[in-house]
This record gives sequence, C-alpha cells and structure tokens, in this order.
Amino acid sequence: MAECSVVSQLEFVRADIAAYRALERYHYRDGALGPYCAIYALAERRLWRRKTAEFAGVIVVAPAPLNCAARRAATGEMFRGHSKRDTLAWLNANVRRISRVIVEPRYRGLGLVVRLVRQTLPLAGTAWVEAVATMGAVNPFFERAGMRAVTSPPDPLREQLRHMLAEAGIDAALWIDPQAAHRRLQSLSAERRKTLDAAMRRFLNRFGRRRAMPDCPDRTAFILNRLCQTPTYYAWHNPTYPLADGIC
Repeated sequence: MAECSVVSQLEFVRADIAAYRALERYHYRDGALGPYCAIYALAERRLWRRKTAEFAGVIVVAPAPLNCAARRAATGEMFRGHSKRDTLAWLNANVRRISRVIVEPRYRGLGLVVRLVRQTLPLAGTAWVEAVATMGAVNPFFERAGMRAVTSPPDPLREQLRHMLAEAGIDAALWIDPQAAHRRLQSLSAERRKTLDAAMRRFLNRFGRRRAMPDCPDRTAFILNRLCQTPTYYAWHNPTYPLADGIC
C-alpha cells in the first residue's frame, strides 16, 4: 500500500519543549508535564514549510516514577526488598517512560501515533521502556508499535475508595452524574465526610497539581472520572541494551 502523501512529507526529529507546548492543548491530561529526558516530533521535511507549519505530532520520554504496581508485576517483583534509593538508581539507569504522545487533530487517523512510539523506543537509551494508557483497551497503539500489554494488579487505593463510596450510597450507577454524587457526599454525616475526604486526598496524591483540589463538585467529578478508568501498562525490552548493574 502506498504511503499517504501527507505522511511521506513528515520527518521524525529530535525536538524541544517548544514542540510539546505547541500541541499540549490537544492532550487529555492537563497536569504539569514534569521532568523529561527527551522530546521527539514529526515535522515537515521541507524546511521552508517547517517554519510556518505546526508539528504533526510529539512524544515525550521521561524518567520512570518510583512507584508503579504494574511494573512490579511485569518484572516479577525484582524490586522487592530493596531500598527506595537503590530502586530509584536502578530505574534511572534502566527504565524510561513514554509520558505523552500527541498528534495534531488534522493528522489523526494516519497511523502517526504508532510511528512516533515505534521510532522512539530504540532511542530511549535504556533496556526497558514503559507506558501507561487510560484508553489502552480502546486504542492499543502501544501494542501496535511493539510494546507488550501487562495486566495491572488491583489498585488498593482505588478499590478502597470505590468500596467506601458504595457504602455511602454512591455506587457506580451514580458516577455518571458527578453533581448528584457531590450532593450525596454533602448530605453525609460530618464524621463520614471526614473519612471519605481523607481517602479522596490519598487517591489524589498521584495526580500532581490535582492533589491540592478543594472539596468541590469539580474535585468529585475528577475523582469519579479517574475511578471509571482502568489504566493499561505497556513494556518494551531493548535486546541491544543489557540491564545496568544493580537490582536483578
């Protein structure tokens, strides 16, 4: 099959934060980008066009976070029993995470997401590359790019909060109406509201700037939205990179 003429005019290039800033508004996550190791983009091959055309897509490679239950399952608990300092040093030497993949809306449906991931994997410079996708089951582009999906173990905080909300009369059937769910929360006793608020704050701690959200309808809507999502973990091993000395 012949390559689309639009796609043939795009070149995979090393980019900088400006490329990400140009497209970040199209990503579903609105939190801070955080630290990153490298940014790549799909840009016009023709230099005269590149000066005025927007990037077609961008991908961000970041350090791997310390805590990831799905990673522990995928690696056979190789980190168990080691200090946080040793584990973090090993992760920095061996693992990178694809933290953002964005394609400009006019270029969607052309397979560019898969192209971005596939070309980035061998450039990460580590033996292990991982990614976490909320909509992985709906659009498994990481798998199409060569990564392996790993079933995530149950998230204790997520399951605990779901159970506590259900006990308070806010089960999954009410999650589609955050305003009604919030009104139900406000009608609870002060003691139960305090207990649920503490559980919600623990759950929000993983969401960057969202962790400081005050008790309001927007916070309730955000939490319920995240409780409905089941992230998929993806991993790729680069056979040309041996694991660095450390834990294994």
